[in-house]
Amino acid sequence: MSIHFIDSDKINITFTNLIINVSSLNKYGLSVNDFSVENNPLGKTNGKLLVMTEMNEAAWELQKIIDTILSLKDLSLGVILL
Repeated sequence: MSIHFIDSDKINITFTNLIINVSSLNKYGLSVNDFSVENNPLGKTNGKLLVMTEMNEAAWELQKIIDTILSLKDLSLGVILL
């Protein structure tokens, strides 16, 4: 798993980021751990937000997570792609 816990309300971001409100995952019975095992993202969490990072200029892997996984679970409203 490549998700690192940050004990802070502030999470620094780099590259292209997909930000998911953890409560949106929890609402559908998913934990950050379950989500990360299923999707193998690179990122950080503070327990409130899950910030996934992609270093490619076109963030195809993050977009794929939005289009296929989050949309199917109706979680796309709890997501920001920066």
